[in-house]
Amino acid sequence: MRKILFFVLLSLWAFSMNAQKKVYTTYLWHLQQPIYWSEKGQVNPQHYQTVKESQDIKNAGGNDYGTGVSHPTNNLEEIFSKADRVQAYQYSPKDAVDLIKGHTNAGAQVHSSGCLIENVNSLADV
Repeated sequence: MRKILFFVLLSLWAFSMNAQKKVYTTYLWHLQQPIYWSEKGQVNPQHYQTVKESQDIKNAGGNDYGTGVSHPTNNLEEIFSKADRVQAYQYSPKDAVDLIKGHTNAGAQVHSSGCLIENVNSLADV
């Protein structure tokens, strides 16, 4: 019990010593889109279908497994062309960093998942 009390008091003391320090804030953008249809790619059977490949196959009536419905059922062109996603994937983080770069202690991070980068690149390869 004394060890626990000592640890709690030591923690409170350390916290009070650090209370005079400034707190800094950073922004973190996590950009993610799922793999919409994880079927094997026709272009590369060792890889899943990218958003572009899935949409092309769907538009041609493929990815139909006897159900009469082509997959993915999502409208991928609509999803990737929404204004907020175009902004987030193309220029909003850069613009936001430009606004704060004059502040000495400002910080920002952008994290894009691998599948998002692959899917955006597949759309850019058109």
